[in-house]
Amino acid sequence: MLSTLERVYNMKKTTKKHKFNFNKNNILLYTIPVFVIFFVVLLAYYPGVIAYDGLDQWNYIKTGVINDWHPAYNTIYLYLLMKIWDSPFLPILIQCIVLSFGIGFFLSKLDKYYHINKWYLMICSILLALLPLNFNSAVVLLKDNMYLALVIILSSFVLEFANDKKFFDKTSNCIWINVILLFISLTRHNGIYASILFDIVMFIVFRKKKKYIITSLITIVIFFLMTTVGYKILNIERGNVANKYGPMAHLITRILIENRESITDEEYIKLSKYYDIDNSVNVFNPFNMDLIVFSQYTSDIRNNQKEYAITGLKIIARNPKILLKHYKYLDHFLYAPIGYKDEWFVGIFTQTDLSFYKDEYSYLKEDSKIKWLLPILKNYSDNCNYGTGGLIFMRPAIYMYSIFIASIVLSYKYKNKLLLFLSLFIICNTLILAASIPVPMTRYVSSTILLGQLMILWFIYEMVRSIIKKVIKNKEEV
Repeated sequence: MLSTLERVYNMKKTTKKHKFNFNKNNILLYTIPVFVIFFVVLLAYYPGVIAYDGLDQWNYIKTGVINDWHPAYNTIYLYLLMKIWDSPFLPILIQCIVLSFGIGFFLSKLDKYYHINKWYLMICSILLALLPLNFNSAVVLLKDNMYLALVIILSSFVLEFANDKKFFDKTSNCIWINVILLFISLTRHNGIYASILFDIVMFIVFRKKKKYIITSLITIVIFFLMTTVGYKILNIERGNVANKYGPMAHLITRILIENRESITDEEYIKLSKYYDIDNSVNVFNPFNMDLIVFSQYTSDIRNNQKEYAITGLKIIARNPKILLKHYKYLDHFLYAPIGYKDEWFVGIFTQTDLSFYKDEYSYLKEDSKIKWLLPILKNYSDNCNYGTGGLIFMRPAIYMYSIFIASIVLSYKYKNKLLLFLSLFIICNTLILAASIPVPMTRYVSSTILLGQLMILWFIYEMVRSIIKKVIKNKEEV
């Protein structure tokens, strides 16, 4: 029995060729099962689901006026695909392919460098694809879902450079990492800030790797040119400033409710020029700033951002206790494994009723190719989004801490400090979201959840392997 377990868990180091060898790193072996499941789900929801943010981008494409409220280059990417086929199916199909590849790429690195049993990895790929958050991320057209795929691909490169001492000696490797960081920066607005934090740490640790430093600097220049000169050439409209000042207005509204005396009449009058104070107080929700964002007077703010910002910051500076309390509540979704009783969040789930398209685009209607599967998928998603299922599958803090613990233990086990980089981008992403998260939505942190799932499956395997190894050793000693 023990010898069988030993073979299953690959206890003995071996240089034998892998039994399965679809390609050098067996990427296809782990990508195909994921893609097949995603594709079946996509057929069930054919032509795919466009969430409200995705519908905004669809409107930009149809009107020809691209606004940077949603990342402009992500919209342009969709525009080019729509030119090929005027349907959400093609961009969602590509999204399925990229996310499937990201999962397969990561698992292939575990195969290549840690010799984890292939059957176990194949089972993991299927299991991950069957989790609602993941297959919903694949078939819902949202910039966040492509962001998720890119972060997982970046994490796969981390496994590569953590195990290959000559990784940064190859210019192509340096280019690939920076291309992924560039795409991440252009896919979500918070991506640029998370990428900057990530790159700062990379610059410090790999400061002697000249090829990486030079490639990174070139990438930063390219990003700058794309978002300045590029925006002018492409006639990109700047995003709504109401979104920029939403976090400030949300916090000031809380101060108005809890400590009105700290705000002078003069400041109150100034604030009332920039947003509907009475309405904001009435609709205030500590876990959702969206209603406050849209209570602001966009044109007035744009004409005098400086006065609005200075007035708001002065008020906030006088109320540090409320500031800390506010973000303790607002960011609870990010750092707490268990939520407040009155807390709520928005999960990613596919909608079987696409009726909200009808007013603007009547031709966008559900045309399921596997009708019997729809109610099963919807019921399954709901069970995993809410109640006990929601606590387990949709709480990012659980997975964030899992990534921390797993990366620390695995770095100790393999005596490889670079494995700590697996948690770096997740930390950067969380820090940026903590400063500005408008509403607790799983899509903002789906990368944390999926990477956490991958790390948990890896961690479990390593722990079981260690236990079996000790049992075998003890038996041999006896």
